[in-house]
Amino acid sequence: MARNKLNTVVSFGFLTAAAISMPNCGGGGPKPPADPDTREENPWDVQPPGLYQFKCHNENNLNYFHRIPLGAPPGVRVKYYPEPIDMCAYVDPGDQGDPTTGGGPDPWEAAVRAKCSEQCSDLNVDYFEMYPEHCVDADWSSVERIFDEVWGVWQTCQVPTTLLDFDLIEEVFGAAAAADAEQLPCDLALDCSDYLDQDEQFGLWTPPDANTRYTADVLLESDPGESFFIINTVNRTAEGHAAYTATSCGADACPFYLAQMELTATSSMTFNVSVGTTNLTKTISGLNVKLARPGLGLWLPASGYVIFPPKSLSVTVEGTVSGSTNPFGENGAHEVTYVVEDYTFGIIDGTNLLLGGNGTDYLGTWSLTGQFIEE
Repeated sequence: MARNKLNTVVSFGFLTAAAISMPNCGGGGPKPPADPDTREENPWDVQPPGLYQFKCHNENNLNYFHRIPLGAPPGVRVKYYPEPIDMCAYVDPGDQGDPTTGGGPDPWEAAVRAKCSEQCSDLNVDYFEMYPEHCVDADWSSVERIFDEVWGVWQTCQVPTTLLDFDLIEEVFGAAAAADAEQLPCDLALDCSDYLDQDEQFGLWTPPDANTRYTADVLLESDPGESFFIINTVNRTAEGHAAYTATSCGADACPFYLAQMELTATSSMTFNVSVGTTNLTKTISGLNVKLARPGLGLWLPASGYVIFPPKSLSVTVEGTVSGSTNPFGENGAHEVTYVVEDYTFGIIDGTNLLLGGNGTDYLGTWSLTGQFIEE
């Protein structure tokens, strides 16, 4: 990877903040509340209409579609029972329907079930009409609304492309890049997934597994010695993998599918933390940051820049906290999944990929850099 690009570090919103670290933007980004609302304190039925995140569960294995197994001849199909399907739907949570009619789901749930069935059908790979799918609204065992415990909100999906902050993109990447970004020929919140192949759509809409990275075109590993975590000046190298597809759509901006990004610190980190008037010495071991599911953004072929709008990426952070004192009950294993609430920027150089981030939160100052090269 060209070293002159390494100073253009970009945001990836890890740990508990999403910070822009481009040289001309500075840090910041939204920070989760110290005492987020619970579901009871922020009930579903008072939420405004919007594009919300859902899971349609299939615990009874009634709905299914057909897939081509990895490595199998093109004519071979097998049934796949999704559990669950991840999707977004525009609903009005306050629309509870007419209670006098009875017998059916609330209007918002009916809309979600229909959207899940539509995506289930879209994922089916038929062969001379020999392999029809079974994707029926009523056969989803349940519909799950996603509550973000870190932010205390019901999870919404990324904004339509028309609402992208092109002024911010110009500030970060320049006027030419902002002009290119406006030429994206689809809407990231609605139909840009149409530019993905069947395996990539499968990865985007179903729970990730060990094979999800293989749905992408480019498989990467961390560049040795070039990926690291820093917390309060304590530096540890990191190792991991990434995978992506930069689609060829023929426009100045095209959809970008990030199937995988995962980094693990190679050793534990011990540092000081101040909580109010209390000073603690803590050790984090097994620190791991990874995508909770694939994400869809846009890339600019002329420059190689990559842009993920707010809420388009979800990350999981894992680690074990230890220390001689435990005044807040903080010791033990932790795992938290949350949505990145700010813009995320990246760079492709050839096929190599650079992602990074920094910020300040309850741990103090931190930064992460992931530099990936093709395997």
